[in-house]
Amino acid sequence: MGPSHRNLRRPFLLAACALALVATACSGGGDEDAGGGGGTASGAGECPVDAIDSADGPVEIDLWHTEIGLNVKALQKIVDRYEASQDKVEVNLQYQGTFEEQLKKYEEASVDPDSLPDIVSPDDTVTQYMADSGTVIPVQSCIDADPEAQEIYDDMVPIVDAAYSIEGVLWPGAFAAAGAATFINEEHFIAAGLDPETDQPQTLAELRTVAETIKAANIEGVTEPLVMRIEAWPLEFLTSGALQPVVNEDNGRSGLATESEYANDTTLEILEYLDGMVDDGLLKYTDNADVIAPYLSMATETSSMLIDSSSAIRTVDGAVQGTLTPDQLGLEGNEDLSGFSFPTLRLTVGELPGLTEPGKGQMGGAAWYIVAGEDDVKVAAAWDFMKYFNQTEQQVTWAMDGSSFPVRESAAADPELQAYWTDTQSGRWMAEAYKGFTTLDPDFPGPVIGPYREFRLEVKNGLEAIVLNGDDPATAMEDVDAAFQEALDEYAIDVGA
Repeated sequence: MGPSHRNLRRPFLLAACALALVATACSGGGDEDAGGGGGTASGAGECPVDAIDSADGPVEIDLWHTEIGLNVKALQKIVDRYEASQDKVEVNLQYQGTFEEQLKKYEEASVDPDSLPDIVSPDDTVTQYMADSGTVIPVQSCIDADPEAQEIYDDMVPIVDAAYSIEGVLWPGAFAAAGAATFINEEHFIAAGLDPETDQPQTLAELRTVAETIKAANIEGVTEPLVMRIEAWPLEFLTSGALQPVVNEDNGRSGLATESEYANDTTLEILEYLDGMVDDGLLKYTDNADVIAPYLSMATETSSMLIDSSSAIRTVDGAVQGTLTPDQLGLEGNEDLSGFSFPTLRLTVGELPGLTEPGKGQMGGAAWYIVAGEDDVKVAAAWDFMKYFNQTEQQVTWAMDGSSFPVRESAAADPELQAYWTDTQSGRWMAEAYKGFTTLDPDFPGPVIGPYREFRLEVKNGLEAIVLNGDDPATAMEDVDAAFQEALDEYAIDVGA
């Protein structure tokens, strides 16, 4: 049901295995330390945290990222502080485009270890993939080798460790954390006789009722009360919130996922719900590739509610305030957004409605991995910077300026961040969305899947088949399940499971 990474994965994993052997030899580990092997969460070697002490001069490390707009400015601010605080490490921020583009570059660079970065920050879908590649060191190894750092990770919101661990081993060590949010037009709620605060939908059933109420109010300009892009993650968050696995092996947490469980009653219920919302003129799906369309629907008030990532909060706020720039939307060129200002638009933010309760789902965003290069000094330098990035002060900056949830509880309680959450519009919205993040279930953090990106692509294609082509939800679900199983089978072969 569409293109995938299958044409890239096998050569990447073969090259990664070769790199893992080199990294293991350099770190003095044996074969048992090598990555790969179908979900064995052991990594490419030990973490040489003290190697930086032997450096003759400043160590330069490369950090590959996908941040744009205000986020990259926040990241640069933290890097500048770090470099001013010490004289051992210099950090080169290197923008790699979208997550897809960065992953492709990483795969291609794996054939030449010298061209790999020292830190890479892919999205939340590649945990199993990175672990099996053998190209990264599990950050748990660094924590074990640097016991004082345990305090940092003990202070993190429980979902963080749960989301990025496989078989009890934490892989990435720093995060751009995000969740789900529902943007609500306050004036439309009031015009429909609803209270924008107390009548926020908590469940999918309530979401339909609210949408029907707004539709029946015949508010001028409103076409479909709810808008969202055709993406896989909202459906995935809903199934996770309902404690529904999509793969075997404890949703991939206890071992390599090899069997699809996508075809189930919960998934079908959600697909039928979405299909019905579209059929009844209550939900408008926009093209996944059109990043502006859903915001424009809210800005021009043709829709009253938008389900999107919490990372969109600064973008939506920029649209309202008239400060939106092309780079905040990931656009190239000199697009004129001067007319994209809606200062009279009154919005609020609520949690993602669920099947039975709101705010459930899973952790999204991006995560930072330490690459297992041949130079122990650079590995140690990467770890040193990662610890700095996780300091409370830096987490506050990352939350205020970088559109990320603070992953440390001490940062969430910091007076400066609390003031931002209280005194600014975007801050108040972020604080509301953060409530759901802190209540995510660490006992059911969502799936870990090798061919995760293929999974999301197939789910998106399935949604398109239903809402654009009129396919039966049950048939579309079975088609996705079959294609996903094929991807799982190929992945198992690739990693030798």
